[in-house]
Amino acid sequence: MSLPKRIIKETERLVADPAPGITAAPHEDNLRYFDVTIQGPDGSPFQHGVFHLELFLPEEYPMSPPKVRFLTKIYHPNIDKLGRICLDILKDKWSPALQIRTVLLSIQALLSAPNPDDPLATDVAKHYKENEKDAQRVSREWTEKGSRLADRHMYFTTLSWCTWARFSAALCLLAPSATITSPIPWPTRLPLMSLIADIFPLVITHLVPTARDTVSPSLLTLASTSRLVRQACLPFLFAEVRWPQKYKTDRDNDLLFYPESLWPYIRHVIFSHFRLDWHDEWTEPGRIRHGYLDRDGIYCPYHMELAILALARMPKLAKVTLSTPFLPPQALYEALGQCCSLSSFTLIDTPIDQSLMQFFPVPLRRVNLTPVGQTLRIGDGPTDPKFSEITYFMRDWRRKYRAQANLRGFRELRSSGVFLRQHAPTLTHLELSGDLTAYTGLATINWPALRTFVLHGRIPSLIVNISFQIGAATRQTPRLFDVLHRMPALRDFRLLFPQSKAQEYRFLDPYILANPENLAKLASLESFAISNACALNGVFNYMPSLRRLAIMALVDLPRWPIALSQPQVESVIADIGASNCPLKHLRIIIEDKLTPSICRLIATHCPQLEILEIERCGYHDGKSVASCDTDPGNVVFTLHRTQQEYLEALSPLSSLRDLRLCMQFPEYDEIDNMESWRVVRHEWAAFFARGLKSLRKVGFEYRKRTGTHRYQDAWLDYAISEDGEIRLSPLPPMWYSFPEVWEPEEIRF
Repeated sequence: MSLPKRIIKETERLVADPAPGITAAPHEDNLRYFDVTIQGPDGSPFQHGVFHLELFLPEEYPMSPPKVRFLTKIYHPNIDKLGRICLDILKDKWSPALQIRTVLLSIQALLSAPNPDDPLATDVAKHYKENEKDAQRVSREWTEKGSRLADRHMYFTTLSWCTWARFSAALCLLAPSATITSPIPWPTRLPLMSLIADIFPLVITHLVPTARDTVSPSLLTLASTSRLVRQACLPFLFAEVRWPQKYKTDRDNDLLFYPESLWPYIRHVIFSHFRLDWHDEWTEPGRIRHGYLDRDGIYCPYHMELAILALARMPKLAKVTLSTPFLPPQALYEALGQCCSLSSFTLIDTPIDQSLMQFFPVPLRRVNLTPVGQTLRIGDGPTDPKFSEITYFMRDWRRKYRAQANLRGFRELRSSGVFLRQHAPTLTHLELSGDLTAYTGLATINWPALRTFVLHGRIPSLIVNISFQIGAATRQTPRLFDVLHRMPALRDFRLLFPQSKAQEYRFLDPYILANPENLAKLASLESFAISNACALNGVFNYMPSLRRLAIMALVDLPRWPIALSQPQVESVIADIGASNCPLKHLRIIIEDKLTPSICRLIATHCPQLEILEIERCGYHDGKSVASCDTDPGNVVFTLHRTQQEYLEALSPLSSLRDLRLCMQFPEYDEIDNMESWRVVRHEWAAFFARGLKSLRKVGFEYRKRTGTHRYQDAWLDYAISEDGEIRLSPLPPMWYSFPEVWEPEEIRF
């Protein structure tokens, strides 16, 4: 549902900073409809009461007032038996300058001061005029019957029936083996603080969405039920935030930061100064916003002091991502260096200079350094939408950055090298672009705790750079294995170089007798990902401990990569079999059509597989259904025979629980209202679920339209459950956020 920006801003404020004694939360299916709770004001006949209301914003809002009605019965001269309210700002005194918050505060004030001279319930007004004390007694009785709050503690009875139903349903899902088999009865005297301590973490975790950059409407509703519940939800609502935000400005159009009261809850801050939809345009000449151009034409931001001040005062801050179209100021790095709780840092699409060396002494455990303009594509699957727009590559600041390649290259190499040297003793996970480093520098650093090393982008330079030489100069130019020998704890290594016109990168030359130390390092690896820009012959023979393997096809956008051909796949699988490794997880991208023989070869050489994903780069369906065979019986027989061939090929994999295949299906008309392409994949999923008893998830590749003339590879996945009979549940679209290759996540765009 498309909403005006004003309604969005008002809703955000109501949830993030509710008025005392008032909560309001929008419905999930209609964001113009609000569930409202108002606590009876102290000193009034309605004290200790909680009243539920409904509020609706008509299409004409804010030119016309909201529609508000009491759902809780109340004895009040200005509120009738149907819950209608006699309030001037809801009628002729309404002004577009007023807000939802103003209306709710006015209703709360009306509870404090009933006005029998302007009644809506005439009998109640008459009672108030004739005997006010007795009328107040009746109001108190109604309050006690309709909505009691036992003493001043916030008991769980403040929750709405709808929210409590969510609670009980969530608990049933979270503890299926427990005795909870139906919604929990409505509690009468259950202290909320006890509930928060016992089961709130489980329920909130269930409501937190899996996709990044999203907030669960159910979690927002839950946070609006009471002040104590809100306090419990805040760490989850603000666990991941972005700044700056386009519409968060004051009257002078200056950027605003999050209120100081929320700083203790923020664990992950993303400075997303670059976003294709609005952040990038702030730097364009003639459209400068929230900054200025210096005499060299370089964009300099305003308001960074807001973030610098706040960062050092966030005690739970664990992760920071910087993506800015300018050099981050030194004061920002110094502030981050003082965040004792910080453990993860990502610098992506951001210029680098010597100020990065001031990011110290905080002991980081995870680091990702990706240069400006690195746009890599794995296969032909989902990519960040910003890379599909020509404006991404034509921005003025990025053009100036490319023009200074020689100057910035030396500066970035030196700054990145010193930064990595400072944090190497504590790093356990490093994702590093070859544009920002050289083997010479990496080989002079000890990495005692590093378990995951991801090298992506261009192949690092082999040129000796004296800026890295701290000790004695090496006698020969260091290479990749000289770097790996400095990583005694390394278990997950990913070599993700894009294809280029140059010769293949030889990770291990099969025609030269390998160094025993190099072979020992390969033998210690448990997870290995490599692109086909590297020579693969003879690599896998020396990996007897390998448990996870991914063979990717990478290229710089907007080109398409060329994946492994069938003979190459057969050679690689044979090498894996020769190593006798206990491979559990195999992900591979191929160029040719998948056949049962490939599946049979994989099952023969990798019998312990639990996860298998075979993706075709540039997937396409087979012949049209209309041209396959004029006899429907022959078509059904052919499909059944093909199913049996694939099932027989995969049947040796007795531990297989997660399967994704790029098998070719008949082509169906795109305007087919029955979605036959989806139906046939569902039928195959059911067939595999029946035939492979250990299977818990199955997916099939298809070609997805993403624009008028744009397509990309995508997966249609199903979860498999058994409750007397096999059931298939469609899963949300998933993708691998580069450079992740093992665990997919829900697509956020």
